[in-house]
Amino acid sequence: MNDYGLRRKNYLIHYIMNELQERRFDIVTISNFKELAEEKSIAFAMKNLSIDCDNIFSAAVDSADMRVLSEENFAKIHEDDVFQHDIIYSMIPSYKRDEPYWSNNWIFTPVFYDNGVIDMVDTRDHNFRVPLLNNNVDEFKFLFNKKDVRTVTVEEYIQYEDADHFHVPLGTEGWQFCKYYVRKDAKKNISKQMGLLKQQLREAEAKVENLKLQIKELEKQERRELRRNSI
Repeated sequence: MNDYGLRRKNYLIHYIMNELQERRFDIVTISNFKELAEEKSIAFAMKNLSIDCDNIFSAAVDSADMRVLSEENFAKIHEDDVFQHDIIYSMIPSYKRDEPYWSNNWIFTPVFYDNGVIDMVDTRDHNFRVPLLNNNVDEFKFLFNKKDVRTVTVEEYIQYEDADHFHVPLGTEGWQFCKYYVRKDAKKNISKQMGLLKQQLREAEAKVENLKLQIKELEKQERRELRRNSI
């Protein structure tokens, strides 16, 4: 059985088990269903245990069609991946819509469940989760994998290509205090390095000129003091 088939089967088993619990089936029947379904097939388990609930199975299939990612889409998501999503205003309470970043970063990491599905979890509010579906997986823009980046200072950050550096919040600090990251295998952009050095040189020259002005002003004060004292 390929990965998709296994994930789909696991999802169907979990879905049906939850439905059986909701319908007050006894624990032994539910446990036996899980064991037979995993060993044989879902249809065999339902028939063998006389679970006459075709509507449960059809509802499970409809749900699986939405929630179980295809092989192609599942391959796009890895542990420690970081994604960004546009603000989904329909998911924000009306009183928070003027400040969409107040409690959410809109930066997401995936959580993989035993039933074969994936949720995208906001890096600030871990209770804010978006179910990953075949029809919304491409709405999440991949940024980087946490294992592939390192933390740097803002001074070092600006010396890399835009595609190789990131300024995003990976925790509860929010956008205001988020850290800077660069890819571990990235090389600094020579032009940006030169630009930074030229900027530092201009700032140093401006500081020197300011110091010269301060010295001249003090020399003037000193001469005035000497003239007063000589009278």
